[in-house]
Amino acid sequence: MNNLSKELEVLKLEYFHHKDVATINLIEMGKRLIAIKEKLPYGEFTEWINLHSGISIRTSQMYMKVANEFKDTQLVSCLGIKKAYKLLSIQMDHRDEFIKSQDISNMSYLELVKCIEQFNEEVELCKLKDRIDVLKEDLKKNESELSYYYELYPNDVERVFNNSFIPFEYFIKLVQEI
Repeated sequence: MNNLSKELEVLKLEYFHHKDVATINLIEMGKRLIAIKEKLPYGEFTEWINLHSGISIRTSQMYMKVANEFKDTQLVSCLGIKKAYKLLSIQMDHRDEFIKSQDISNMSYLELVKCIEQFNEEVELCKLKDRIDVLKEDLKKNESELSYYYELYPNDVERVFNNSFIPFEYFIKLVQEI
């Protein structure tokens, strides 16, 4: 047995040890799978998973992603792999906020999915509102400059707006509302 085979055999045994205590060691399983993948030649990981792991390639990918993203083994062990993996659909900078604000350990998987969808929609809506506020501020800053150019070159300004994605009349209405 060469060194690579011995290393793979040790990693495989470690992997199965952690699989037996999966509810506690989901992250450790993912770390071992990452190590196995790194040791194997390119393109052989899927075959290795199919022959040696007892799980699907998709499940192995979930374990590895959870291992890369979560450092809190207690949280992952309480949730299980599916819930932990679903939490990864929340942007990292908002994930802790979501976890602290929800009783996710007592939610079913489907309840968690729905709650995450609502949370992500709210986050996107807040981002959109912030972007609109920035655009309004930009309009306020540029209003006087545009008014100046409009007084000097009304036909040119109208032509530019008519060839853009914002109709000129709509722009004038926005400026007046500000």
